[in-house]
Amino acid sequence: MSTPIIFVYGTLRLEYANEAAKRIQTECTYLGQGVAKGALLDLGPYPGAIINNTYLTIIHGQCFLLPQNPDPLLAFLDDYEGPEYRREIHDIYSWRGITPAIIYHLDAYPNAQPVPEGDWYTYQSQRDSKKLS
Repeated sequence: MSTPIIFVYGTLRLEYANEAAKRIQTECTYLGQGVAKGALLDLGPYPGAIINNTYLTIIHGQCFLLPQNPDPLLAFLDDYEGPEYRREIHDIYSWRGITPAIIYHLDAYPNAQPVPEGDWYTYQSQRDSKKLS
């Protein structure tokens, strides 16, 4: 594995406590915040990312150092993300500068609503609190 960093932008972030997020939190080392160029989409209970270095919008997320043997975790995450997401290496911008990182993303999702600020946790919290009021 040449890229030991994974970038997470949705339900795998530190703010979540699902099984996949807990595995990342226990098996990986948190490195800090980062952004990717692209568009973040609202797919209901979770987001999707379209990665494109020509976009002017960004996706907020978190960077983690993968464990020494990342294969079991990545196989688990492949199953968690499902077939519509692709695991690829893209540039992430962080305090470290430009860093290649693994990111799960979509090729397209034409009918999805964009997340305006590119931050899933903030957007989801505001969206869901409006549903309750």
